[in-house]
Amino acid sequence: MTKSKRYDMVVIGGGAGGLVASGVAAGLGAKTLLVEKADRLGGECSWTGCVPSKALIHLASVAHELRTYGAPDAADELSGKAFEKTRKTVKRIATQSNAKSKLEEVGVEVVFATPRFIAPHELEIDGEKIYARRVILSAGSSPSVPDIPGLEEAGYLTNQNLFDLETIPKRFVVVGGGPIGLEMAQAFQRLGSKVTVIGRNKRLLPKDDIELAVEFTDIMREEGLEIFLGTGIERVDSDAGTKRVHFTQDGTSHTVECDDMLIATGRRANVEGLGLENLGIEPDPRGIKVSRTLQTKHPWL
Repeated sequence: MTKSKRYDMVVIGGGAGGLVASGVAAGLGAKTLLVEKADRLGGECSWTGCVPSKALIHLASVAHELRTYGAPDAADELSGKAFEKTRKTVKRIATQSNAKSKLEEVGVEVVFATPRFIAPHELEIDGEKIYARRVILSAGSSPSVPDIPGLEEAGYLTNQNLFDLETIPKRFVVVGGGPIGLEMAQAFQRLGSKVTVIGRNKRLLPKDDIELAVEFTDIMREEGLEIFLGTGIERVDSDAGTKRVHFTQDGTSHTVECDDMLIATGRRANVEGLGLENLGIEPDPRGIKVSRTLQTKHPWL
């Protein structure tokens, strides 16, 4: 840590938002500290979100075209290397961006640690106290995993470990009908999985235009995906490497077997452990309530 414990701006979170915010603050002359709890910058977007997902989607699109125009062997070869190629893309982009050195060049101090508020304007970082004139919370979000009996024991994937797979599973279940789950559902189907989507709502993409959602659902089914909507998952179990998802739809019980399953049922704000209670701030399930100008109850935060 720097000898000085006073900063004009402290940015919590080294993802896309935090990188931009800290760079702008330093560029405007503010003495700026960026604190990231992980051991790398870039956040979900660089490592487990935008970059790997779009790389995999691109490879899936190419594989789909190869199969469509009569080159299934080439498509299978590409599918077998999809995750390896995706990880290489992530590594290349992360190396090229070299965010830490670029931020330091413009005057941002970068620390990898877990910050905690101990009082208004005061934080503790690695056992040291600092004063922050202003603070930007940009800690991001994490997968929200539902409490389904047997899920933990059976094992599951989220976006945070999905791209660690070595091969495309033969049978793949996606729990959730939002954009994160559906883009991976289509990609896995195009790469050779037999994909089943299990959604709680009566339609896919419930927050989007209904006509678009209906058309997209038709496209997904035409590509071979099996889709169950308006469901309630009762439990998950596994045996000899096979996972089974038990659910109901319109009063009828169903069971789908798979080799792997992706839980994509929403996100939760990363607010735990920040000491917000010491500021009189109580986050709700969606995160921290802010004003129209994105300020908390404290104008400096």
